[in-house]
Amino acid sequence: MDYDAQIAIQPELASGERILWAGRPAQGIQFRTSDILFAPFSLLWAGFAVFWEWNVIRMHAPFFFELWGLPFIAAGIYIVVGRFFFDASRRAKTFYAVTNERVVTLTKGRSTKLKSVNLRSMGAFTLRQGQGTRGTISFGEPSFPFASVYEGLANIPSVARRLPPVFEMIEDAKGVFERVLNAQRNLKSVGA
Repeated sequence: MDYDAQIAIQPELASGERILWAGRPAQGIQFRTSDILFAPFSLLWAGFAVFWEWNVIRMHAPFFFELWGLPFIAAGIYIVVGRFFFDASRRAKTFYAVTNERVVTLTKGRSTKLKSVNLRSMGAFTLRQGQGTRGTISFGEPSFPFASVYEGLANIPSVARRLPPVFEMIEDAKGVFERVLNAQRNLKSVGA
């Protein structure tokens, strides 16, 4: 159990609620499966933006056209490299917990983002695990198709709001998945 995650989540707990597991996502720059799709697109976008700007400057086009390309270059820099640093920064401030009543995700920053799902009413939840013990657990269904493609864009508020709570890139994902199942079973046996 991650001590820092326990400390961060503790103030968010209700009376009588206790932490069964606490953890954090993998830290540092990480690559996702969705990057296979985004890498060629991001390079194409950035390449075209630089090509446009270079030609506009070379042809001595009006100043407006020189300015027009700058936001596209900035967007290209973000999607080629910036998004990895932004994502690493977000994950550095993210904490997860399984309690005796719910699963909790907490992201601190300029504003605190707290998502939780009650174990009693929680619907389907899924485990995606690659090689090794690291994996991702999604609690609930996303509100739009192909949501897994957008995982790396969870920094964008309009995308993040539509994603269900997720324990992403956690160690011993299968063990945590089983803890959630056991906590759910315990609640149902107490309520029966």
